[in-house]
Amino acid sequence: MLNPIQWTNGRLILLDQRKLPAKIVYLRPKSVREVAQAIRTMTVRGAPAIGITAAYGVVLGLKSRGSKVRPARGAAILPELGLVIEQD
Repeated sequence: MLNPIQWTNGRLILLDQRKLPAKIVYLRPKSVREVAQAIRTMTVRGAPAIGITAAYGVVLGLKSRGSKVRPARGAAILPELGLVIEQD
């Protein structure tokens, strides 16, 4: 069975569903912008998978800030949320 979304060793791995069934290709987005692009280009499909991927995108965005963000400050994630829900 293929895993469309994986979180391994602090890294997000996404099955590129556009390539199925001909090929099995995994993408490794490194930033919230790359995650947002994967969602917009239909790399990830289906509402549950999109929601989970977006949440991992926020995590990647927060990780990129390092120790600048305290978990108790929910407003700190707003820029990352904006990137994953932004519409063209």
